[in-house]
Amino acid sequence: MNPENPENQNQDLFSELENIKDQLGDYVIAGSGPLGVRNMRKMSDLDILVNKEKFCELLQSGMPLEDGRKDAIRIGNISIFYDWPGLSDNELKKVFETREIINGLPFANLKETTKMKFSQTRPFVSGEQREKEIAKDRKDSGMLFNRTLNTKTKDRVEFGLPETREVLVELEKISPNAEKAIRFNPTLVNDISLAFREGSLIGEDKKFISEEMSVIVEEIKSLLKRADEERLNPYHNKQHALEVNERFSQLLEVEGLTEQYGQLGDVASLFHDFRHAGTTKREAADGMSNEEMAALEADKFAKEKGFSVRQRVIISSLIIGTTFGNPEVSTTTDLENLLSLADVGGFIKSWDDWVKECADVLTEMPMGLRPTTIEGWLKTRVGFLKFFIQPKMTEAAKRIWGQALTEKIGIVENLLANPDQPEMTVVKEKIEALLRKE
Repeated sequence: MNPENPENQNQDLFSELENIKDQLGDYVIAGSGPLGVRNMRKMSDLDILVNKEKFCELLQSGMPLEDGRKDAIRIGNISIFYDWPGLSDNELKKVFETREIINGLPFANLKETTKMKFSQTRPFVSGEQREKEIAKDRKDSGMLFNRTLNTKTKDRVEFGLPETREVLVELEKISPNAEKAIRFNPTLVNDISLAFREGSLIGEDKKFISEEMSVIVEEIKSLLKRADEERLNPYHNKQHALEVNERFSQLLEVEGLTEQYGQLGDVASLFHDFRHAGTTKREAADGMSNEEMAALEADKFAKEKGFSVRQRVIISSLIIGTTFGNPEVSTTTDLENLLSLADVGGFIKSWDDWVKECADVLTEMPMGLRPTTIEGWLKTRVGFLKFFIQPKMTEAAKRIWGQALTEKIGIVENLLANPDQPEMTVVKEKIEALLRKE
């Protein structure tokens, strides 16, 4: 058999199924099988659903139970179930009724696969393994969502995800980053679909009284403290989040946007680096970037507190907009530009404090990407100040921060031309030991 692709990376698993499929009766390939047959990712095993009567019959025929389970048979790399955690009997019945045949094998269609990935709670594993399995389901959901972005409207309906072009138009109105912001967040994708079916994504936004918002902010600060206790990064930590929150609040105020976006700004700015990996690129099984992980955690919190779907999309898009070094992501709204500017606004600090902050950033950078000389580091700083930060400065931002930016550029350029200046002392003290040695 050759499922959809002559070089399908899961060929061995589908060949293994050929050896037992005649014994299974009425069955459907579920789990990641519908992704695997489309060659969307490599699978480690196959999940098969049969009815309960057939399951009991297979047990009586001598097929062995999976280790530690009473509801799963395991034959080689194939697991056989009669139930699926999170699905009702009617929903399970629909998986069978709507299956699709690909190269002679029955697969759950992508709409039902998405529901199964959404509902998967992994109750039979615990601890780190459970987190890893749920992360895998989340990543699969992201791949399913991405697949819909380049398909026709009628196909979106079949996938059960943002199912019409109208949904994407609504998301685009909120932020062009919205699609990127939600692709690893199946809960928000589902809530977007529900909101659209009920009329519009532009529903009634949540507005908290100041006392309520103060409690929410303190709760986020407690979460940041706990995250620091788990992993205290030199730069991406609670202190950085608090500083970004303060700078973002300043920018919203001078831009006259506090009333409209202050509460969303508090959540986004405080969460924007939540659980950061402490390195430029996050390496994890779920495939998410630091910003995507932060956006996911922020959305869980925002949903719990009652923010509207539209507000949650704004929060997630704001956080994704702070991504640096990824050409596929940029600030796409004025609000995202302001948070991105607040994120890199350490230049408003004193010279010594700014150099110390830069040293903390350098500490988190992989050694292979660090400059090799003080001169090289100074050149990266003047480039960053002039070509990344300066274009982000709005007229209002220039009024409050323009002088500080001009001063930093002047000092760095002066040190490049005249390295014996007094300001070089702190540079050598904080930076020299962190440079890459060749």
